[in-house]
Amino acid sequence: MRKLKIFYAVSVCLLAALLVLAFFRPVTVAGSSPEVQRVSLLQDRRGWVLQFELCNPTNRDALYSIAVTYNNVSTGEKVRVRAGGTFTYIHHVRRDWSPGGTLRLVVRRAGSPVPVEDVTFHLPAAPGS
Repeated sequence: MRKLKIFYAVSVCLLAALLVLAFFRPVTVAGSSPEVQRVSLLQDRRGWVLQFELCNPTNRDALYSIAVTYNNVSTGEKVRVRAGGTFTYIHHVRRDWSPGGTLRLVVRRAGSPVPVEDVTFHLPAAPGS
């Protein structure tokens, strides 16, 4: 009977310690939050709209470079995203610029050779072009 009471007391203490750790030190997995979210390419009557959200999951401000290439013509910019912040990027491709082709998006964190996002879209030619 005494062993059962000791086992019960140790179990309660262990459970209490786990609960305290769960609330005061939540488990986080590094890199579990994707930096580029909701990449979408929408078509409207004037052309195409590329849109995505760039999230900075770190506790420091971060610099990112965004490059959009459409039929071998590149445009790019650099943006700073505050710690824990989000930046919404929108890029328009007008139909009269080119009838169709390839649209490539590459997003890199400053100082990293590996892209955070690298995606290619194949745009169809507009009817009658």
